[in-house]
Amino acid sequence: MRMATGRRATGGARNKASAMQTLNTEMNPTLDSNQRSIALIVVERWWRWPIITAALFGAAMAAAVWPWLAQAYTLDRAAIHNGEWWRLLTGHLAHWSFDHLIWDVAVFSVLGVVCERRDRRQFVICLLVSAIVISLGVLAFCPQFERYRGLSGVDCALFGLCLTTACQSSGMSRQGRCLLLIAGVGFVLKVSWELATGGSLFVQSDVMTPVPESHAIGAAVGVIVALVFGNSIQCKSLKCSETISKQQPVGVGDASVPQQDTSDHDQAEVVR
Repeated sequence: MRMATGRRATGGARNKASAMQTLNTEMNPTLDSNQRSIALIVVERWWRWPIITAALFGAAMAAAVWPWLAQAYTLDRAAIHNGEWWRLLTGHLAHWSFDHLIWDVAVFSVLGVVCERRDRRQFVICLLVSAIVISLGVLAFCPQFERYRGLSGVDCALFGLCLTTACQSSGMSRQGRCLLLIAGVGFVLKVSWELATGGSLFVQSDVMTPVPESHAIGAAVGVIVALVFGNSIQCKSLKCSETISKQQPVGVGDASVPQQDTSDHDQAEVVR
């Protein structure tokens, strides 16, 4: 009898331990899912910050601090012929003088934050395409220049992107459209004056020669990127919105209200 009682007690303890282990196993996925949700929220909030603009800002400032890095960045015709193709991208991060650096980086910071926060994919496409096309344009159409530096061409691309996407916005007021028209006309007059005179409207320096062709090329690239990729992004957003609305179950009474709010939230996230 004692042995049977002992066995029963041991079996009860084992069953209790097994039940506790099963309970912990069932609770851990819940805890893990909560932790994952918190981590995703943190990552999403950090991801909304203009991290690419900040990184390029830091790279440009680093080139200003270390001259050897600026030399490695510079768009050099002879170096590119020797296979140093990365200079097609990095040449825009180096500058010739402090005045040149301040103007270019200040404009890039403002336009970069605006464009990146609006649509990072479109922003990255504009950066890559404008950097390569401007570099190739300088090499092809400006043979008198052996080396090229500066973010001004990329700045013009971001300005064209920002201006065109703003004009495409359906919620723009009449006053806003007038301001955009004035800004666009002013920019065209600025680039035309630079192309006619060969000078620069803002940066004045004896150690550099302005390249207004890069400004014109950059602005054209920005407008084209906004027209081509902006329409594709809007089409994808509309398709996603239609899919979300089709997947919503039809509810009655109180059940239909929170699901409609969730759909609106998802649509806002897609458009953003």
